[in-house]
Amino acid sequence: MCRKWIWFTGCLVLALASCVNKEEAPEYDPGKPVTLTDFYPDSGKIATKVLLNGENFGSDPEKIRVYFNQKRAGVVGSSGSMMYVVTPRMPGDECVVSVVIGNDSVVYDKTFKYSTSISVQTIAGNGEVGSRGGTLGETLIEAQYLAVDLEGNVFVTVGSANAGYGIFKINEAANKSEILLMGTTSEVPGLPNGLTCDENTGIILVTTEGAIERFITLDPRENFAPRVRNMRIVERNGYPYPTTGWKHSMAWCEADGMSYTHHYDGHIVKMDPVTYEAEIIGMTPAIGTWPGFANHPIDTEWMYMSVRSGSSAPGIFKFNIHDFAGTLQRIHAPGNGHRDGPIATAQFHTPWQIFFDPDGSLYVADAGNHCIRRITPDGKMVETILGIPGKSGWHDGTKEEALFNTPRGIGVTKDGTVYVADWGNRRLRKLVVE
Repeated sequence: MCRKWIWFTGCLVLALASCVNKEEAPEYDPGKPVTLTDFYPDSGKIATKVLLNGENFGSDPEKIRVYFNQKRAGVVGSSGSMMYVVTPRMPGDECVVSVVIGNDSVVYDKTFKYSTSISVQTIAGNGEVGSRGGTLGETLIEAQYLAVDLEGNVFVTVGSANAGYGIFKINEAANKSEILLMGTTSEVPGLPNGLTCDENTGIILVTTEGAIERFITLDPRENFAPRVRNMRIVERNGYPYPTTGWKHSMAWCEADGMSYTHHYDGHIVKMDPVTYEAEIIGMTPAIGTWPGFANHPIDTEWMYMSVRSGSSAPGIFKFNIHDFAGTLQRIHAPGNGHRDGPIATAQFHTPWQIFFDPDGSLYVADAGNHCIRRITPDGKMVETILGIPGKSGWHDGTKEEALFNTPRGIGVTKDGTVYVADWGNRRLRKLVVE
């Protein structure tokens, strides 16, 4: 079967190239319907090469759109009656294949079965205590929180009495890690915690402990040199001023260009990342450590938060930025535990950082369960994608093999690459989707 498919694919490419190069190559005729017959193969994974058969496709790939569910496939070429496409990343298990050309939108009778293989590999760190930059193989890091900028740089905060407190910048493509800030509690201006990327400017904003107003910026125009800043809370909206300086999470919001953070006392503070003017927009019903903050990439007016400890049961909440008090809600069942399935009954155990991928899947560093969990884009289901619930350890590999130890941080690039701060294993790791 493998040799047959290689031969078939090679013939297909030659046939498409030959047809498209002819001056008389057929064009799409808007006066005739687009018809579909079949496609081959009917199953595969990411980047599978698929032949679509039908009529009136035309010969210009730029005018043809092919979707596997809602994910757009790459159209390599068309002869008018045959199309050569490449499957997109993670469109779903059972895919409806549709073709859109001009005003025509048609769907194949059968579906494409998509299989996903997810594994984890270590990027930096070897389990030893310490903080050291250099090549990724030389790096020592107690990764805690992370954020990824638009260029794919990974920024990681670290914090322990043994390894020090500070911030790393890691570039996987360049095989390099760089310590931007490091020291003891008396040397570092506030202990760096959760961080986010302002996608309008590329500036990394880092929350801290200590002073109530304090945070840190890393500006690409200054080669990411750490700068200590102070937000100015100019509007309280009737809420008391924070009394505790612990801030564990921050997220930039695409809908309004503001950054949102949570103070230990329960305050939700919205800050202008350019002027640093801020206002209190509400308070959570309980104090505690809320280490995750994320902005939905599609419904951008919605912010999501995770709470791991304090006077509220650990879990994940969401709210609309225009009506915090009226929309704040837990999105799953309360209680510490591990339960996949429908969101209404799902449980997490001490969730830390959370982050959306570009398609709207919410990844959760479920520290208490030693797992990486994911909520589907429709918000209806929860699944464990890597890690064995309740079992800590370190092992790279597939779902059957992978082990984590109290993963705390998680971040996703614009192309969907997922990085994990595996705190208990003193490693930065990456999920590989195939």
